[in-house]
Amino acid sequence: MRKHLWRNCLIGIFIFFLSFPLFGGSTVEEMEARHQKNVSTPQGKSFEKEAVYAFWGDYHFLRECAPLAGSVTEYVVYFEILPDGTLGEVVIVPDTPVAQCIKEKTANRRYSKPPEKFVAKISLKFTP
Repeated sequence: MRKHLWRNCLIGIFIFFLSFPLFGGSTVEEMEARHQKNVSTPQGKSFEKEAVYAFWGDYHFLRECAPLAGSVTEYVVYFEILPDGTLGEVVIVPDTPVAQCIKEKTANRRYSKPPEKFVAKISLKFTP
């Protein structure tokens, strides 16, 4: 009886943790909701345009990150800009080596200072 109780408890704990992102990161749904709130005003839309331009910077790094033929070619990038103009959390779906490369290449970008944390969104499609 105790064996089944432990197993059920472990299964419950596992399912509980699956419903939250690892290490306290935001989920795609949370980032999308924050993004929608941030771009709901003309000022937010304008700030996002600036932020996307700054995120790409010298876009030539994309050559290093481009997926191999036959790999995933469409990504959604959510990136958070902190009030001091630094890059906060970055969520890219799907999370592949290409996504990791983009995160590494854009980690040190600087942005205009938003009035509060701001989440911008980019839809990215690689074409052969």
